[in-house]
Amino acid sequence: MDVHIVRLARAIKEALRPNGLNIITSAGAAATQTVFHLHIHLVPRWFGDGFGHIWPGGERVMATSARESTQLIREIFTC
Repeated sequence: MDVHIVRLARAIKEALRPNGLNIITSAGAAATQTVFHLHIHLVPRWFGDGFGHIWPGGERVMATSARESTQLIREIFTC
């Protein structure tokens, strides 16, 4: 993670004292990306803030199994 993101996240946590912090990026239309460049959201969170869960509940639809996905990522990453 970029050092500036880490520094800004620490500053947000120190200044605002949230209960937590989401660091979010969305890549691709299926991930709800509407501005097609890298952008990162640092969202301070408090219990009951109304922001909601960022991860859906229930069963996930995946093209491959977690094991297959991990292997594919390893192969591509080490090339």
